[in-house]
Amino acid sequence: MKKQNNKLKKAYIAAVVAVPVVVAIIALILILPKHTTVANARTLMADKKYYDAINMLEQLCEQNKTFYKGRVALLDAYMAIGSYDKADDVLASLKNKELSKKDAEIYDTHLSFLNNYYFTISNISNIWDSSDFDGTRQAIKDMLNESRYMQSVIYWYLCGTSETAQESIENLEICIEKDPRMLSAYLALGNLYRTVGDIESARNVYKAALDVDATDCGGLYGLGVLELLTGDPSVALTKIQAVHDMYGNVNYIPEALALALIENDQGEQADQFIAACKETEYTFSQAFTNCSLGLSSLEDYYMSQANTEE
Repeated sequence: MKKQNNKLKKAYIAAVVAVPVVVAIIALILILPKHTTVANARTLMADKKYYDAINMLEQLCEQNKTFYKGRVALLDAYMAIGSYDKADDVLASLKNKELSKKDAEIYDTHLSFLNNYYFTISNISNIWDSSDFDGTRQAIKDMLNESRYMQSVIYWYLCGTSETAQESIENLEICIEKDPRMLSAYLALGNLYRTVGDIESARNVYKAALDVDATDCGGLYGLGVLELLTGDPSVALTKIQAVHDMYGNVNYIPEALALALIENDQGEQADQFIAACKETEYTFSQAFTNCSLGLSSLEDYYMSQANTEE
């Protein structure tokens, strides 16, 4: 009987020891794929492939609401490409959450930047008067003398008060110099260069955007448009089709793809594509309609002031 009791005691001890081990193994099995996803996303980010990294992290965060390491990685990704509004949304979701020391440092760094970013925007909004551009421009310029304001934001808004395309170009160039992550400024600058006919400078700006994010929509789209204007229509079609495959019916991409199809003598495919887009409630511009019908040229469409904000 004594031997039997000892056996039962040993079995009980073994079971007690085994339970935490099994629980730990199960926990590891459950959490390991999440960390692997974050690691894979950060590898993509290191390779400047933010589109794929962000898609991966957004899906991870949607499926795992309390996996904060994934949210910190997503915050890093948005900040790296100047997508500050989306970064701020992620930042808000991490407020008062328990983070590792490293993740907390990342959080604090981005919080400090975004606080200054929105503080500057708020002050510009307070002095903005669309009925007095001269006064607004001077008031914004005066903000450059105060170190508490973010200069990249100031130059971005100065672009909106510029009297000439050249002045806008100069403001955007300084904006990018002050904040090389602001991809929206690259697109605006590239489009302005294209508008004034400086194709090579436009090409260089779009390529610079792709140095920040190899999957940047504006950079890829811009290069496709330049190819359509000055290069091989078949190459342009390939480039623009790739952008559409990645980003879909956003901004002016469908118009560019339809025009590329027309330039490659694929009018029937263009008509089918336009009809399909309209079924999704995509609205084509009048400038595009004129160009697609031969009432205006590609140069008229892509090198007019109306098409600088794509």
